[in-house]
Amino acid sequence: MKLRMNILTKSYLGRWSVSLSATFMIVFFVSIGSFLLLGALAPNLAGSIALKLEIAALSVTGIGAFISGLISITKKRERSILIFLSVVISLMGVLLLGIVIWGSPQEVSEEEIINLILTQDTMEGHYHVFDPEMSLMLFSDKDDNIRYSFRQEGLNFDTLVTTLFANNAEPVQMNIQSSPDKGYLIDYDGKFQSYFEKDGDGWTQLRQENPEARSLVYISVPAYDPKTGFVMICLGWQGDALFGEGRVMVYKYIFGRLITISSILIWIS
Repeated sequence: MKLRMNILTKSYLGRWSVSLSATFMIVFFVSIGSFLLLGALAPNLAGSIALKLEIAALSVTGIGAFISGLISITKKRERSILIFLSVVISLMGVLLLGIVIWGSPQEVSEEEIINLILTQDTMEGHYHVFDPEMSLMLFSDKDDNIRYSFRQEGLNFDTLVTTLFANNAEPVQMNIQSSPDKGYLIDYDGKFQSYFEKDGDGWTQLRQENPEARSLVYISVPAYDPKTGFVMICLGWQGDALFGEGRVMVYKYIFGRLITISSILIWIS
């Protein structure tokens, strides 16, 4: 018996499958494009919301396209090129999405994570000044508050918080070369710190002598969970006397980049 193959689908479920598969591909390529171009699916605080929405959209459209297409083929005897392409594309897409979310993360060194942190939020012709000493700073006695705050968002990072505080039991000196062209300068010689000492003139002198400097930044030693790919770090910055904040940041390490998952505000000025 000769099997007839059509290009277009004829059944209701078949059309649904093709439509969902097309939507899946659009969302998938938009997500990948924004990830490659911007380095994250969304900047800063929007990252957590955007990432959840994109994952939800990809999951619903991908699984929906696969199931409706499979039912159309097995129950409705649908035989069209589009329906077979829809099933194959949706299946491969869902598998790829699963690998990205739940797959084994790549091995990554502490130095590589710090380098990624240093090059975030850069602006051409400007740089951030980083304290060479990595520590918990004003976060040192707030481990229980941090755990509670993440739980309030429905996130359990208790183990990561414990690792973060263990990694920062003592201050650790950075061992990374400054690179103002890439957006960061490490204050190894204490030049920027001296502006705030007895004979310095604070932010006024700093701005006059270093107009390219955007802010002073302090970071902790990061904590990395190789099972999940999550990275946690304390990050504080000061752009002026009354313009700064400190946050505990959580990222997902994927394909050599850090995607913002969540953040907890600890202090603000």
